[in-house]
Amino acid sequence: MAKTKSKINWATIANEFRALLADVQKCKIASTEERDRYKASLSAPEHIRSPLLDQFAHTQRHAITGEDRLEMFHYSLGTLGLETPFPEFTKDVRKRWPNHMEIVEKAIDQRCASTEFFQSWGEIKFAFGIFNAILLYDSSAEDALVAQLSGGVKSGDTTIQQHWYAYWLEKGDLFEGHETRGYFNDEIADLCLDIYEGRREAVDYDKSWFKSLIYLPWEDKNSKYFGNRDADYRLNRIYTDLTIAELKTIIEKRVIKWTEVPPLSEDCFPLISQM
Repeated sequence: MAKTKSKINWATIANEFRALLADVQKCKIASTEERDRYKASLSAPEHIRSPLLDQFAHTQRHAITGEDRLEMFHYSLGTLGLETPFPEFTKDVRKRWPNHMEIVEKAIDQRCASTEFFQSWGEIKFAFGIFNAILLYDSSAEDALVAQLSGGVKSGDTTIQQHWYAYWLEKGDLFEGHETRGYFNDEIADLCLDIYEGRREAVDYDKSWFKSLIYLPWEDKNSKYFGNRDADYRLNRIYTDLTIAELKTIIEKRVIKWTEVPPLSEDCFPLISQM
């Protein structure tokens, strides 16, 4: 590849490169885990605390809305060296992808221009333009995050319930194959119904929280079993449809700690006297 000593003002490029890098490095994006915990804190503030809003006061944090814009933003972060570029690709493919930041930094150090340098400098400038455009749109990071996630909570956030479900399965050694998942689904559904109908005490959370985990066809006016108390009930599909991989991720990430969910044994929910 052709390389030439040039009359390029390398001092100007070096200063611009350092300023660009400083702007990018002080930006923080609220992670999925941070967002989930914040949503949980909105739905159950007496049980869950989230430090996210406090962190806005100390770091430049942003909430990016829209899948397309989020993809473009991650592309810019990958190009600017703050994330692994194209994580969906195999490691071998990613190795062949140019490290634009490294190429430009090396060219600045050596004061040596090349076709590779011009291409990488152009890619960095383009990525930085995307970076700034998206963050300018999301200029009110805290307000955007509150509005975005509060709406999700109002529509029924299930972050805490999903963790309780996953921890219950983990405690029951589902992943060791000692019991079937259907067994645990029925066990949890029975407990939630007992709490909702007043046969057991609700612990940590109220009856409506446990009711939200189960589907009762006799209460569903759109069901042909509406009013039929003998119809089969079940856990809601948002829990039973979680894959084993998704459950393991919930357990690994532990966005909500097991100490912040209800107990993981039916025995911890006292029976209520039916006198």
